Order: sequence, then structure tokens, then C-alpha cells
Amino acid sequence: MAKTFSVKLEIEEIALGTVLRKLHDMPGIARLDLDFGEGGKGAGKEKLQQAAAEMGTRPEDAVLKALAGGPMKSRDLINATGLRDHRVYYAIGKLGLKKNDQGFYQVEALPKPAVSRGPGGRAVAGAGPAVLRVALSSAGGPLQRKEITRILAGHGMSERSVSGVIDRAKRDGLIKGSKDGYVLTAKAEKMNGEAHG
Repeated sequence: MAKTFSVKLEIEEIALGTVLRKLHDMPGIARLDLDFGEGGKGAGKEKLQQAAAEMGTRPEDAVLKALAGGPMKSRDLINATGLRDHRVYYAIGKLGLKKNDQGFYQVEALPKPAVSRGPGGRAVAGAGPAVLRVALSSAGGPLQRKEITRILAGHGMSERSVSGVIDRAKRDGLIKGSKDGYVLTAKAEKMNGEAHG
């Protein structure tokens, strides 16, 4: 191997991506080490742990989980979820939660997403799977087929349509069955994340 030399660069944050792409394309780069500060020590470690905890959880799921214990004010939700203010308010807006007369948010106030319908009354393509993903992600655990049918029927779908939606979702790898019921796969969770982020 040819002799190498160490070179230290300090790059402005806004240009980091561009510089890294240029370095990647350059011949002769033998090794590239990135140092983003003292992330693993002291106060930086706590920030990393909090960021890692936030990355694995959609804010909507965290808010629904916190509200499962009963109505809460926004400050209580922020403390209970451990999320930053803007992420909690994002989840509140995304879920369509409204304050009750006492200023508390509660799960019972969740709106039912209706199946989108096109001309002639037929459901728009993709509406059934979208409602199925919302139902399974907000359930927080597996749902039996009859529970899914009941929930989706509340959104205007017939039992036959629900059966087709479940079968296609299994075929497409969006849900998987277990002894406890159906749950979303990682593929569907990723789709939910892209739709909400």
C-alpha cells in the first residue's frame, strides 16, 4: 500500500454533504474519518440517547401511548413522551386532537379518517390500505381480523372490501399475521414514517 498522509479539514455544516460527495468521488482517498464532536461523552451522550429514542418512535405513537393513561395537557404530554415541544404539537395536529372544555387532550377526540371516494362512490385506489395502516399503527399492538373489519366498517368499508384489503396487504408485505392478530411490517412502518415526515 502506498504511503498515506493525514489531513484534517474543518467544514461548514451547510457544505458538509457536498464536500463528502466530492471526497468520495476523488481517487486516492484511502480512509475518511468523521468527527462530529464529543457526542459519546458527558452531556453529549444524553443528547445522543434522547435522539436515538426519538428516532425509533413516531411522535403520533408516543402521544397516543401517553394519552392511553387518560387526558393530558400539552405540557404533560411533552413531559410524558420525552419528545421536543414541536414534535408533540406536530403529533397533536397530525392526529387531529382537540382540547376538551378543561383544556386537556384525550384519545376519544380522535377523528375517523374516512375512505376517500371517487366519482360513482367507489373508493379511491390506496384508500383502504391507508386506513388499514392507520388502524394498525394507532392500535399499538396486534388486531384480530374481526376487530380490523369492525374498525374499517366504521370508515365506510364493506366486509368483502376489508377482506380484499387485508389479503392484498399481506401479499404486498405490509402486514403479517401472528397468533395474536395482524401487525404492520417494517415496510409499512417506513411508509407511515414517510407519510408523516
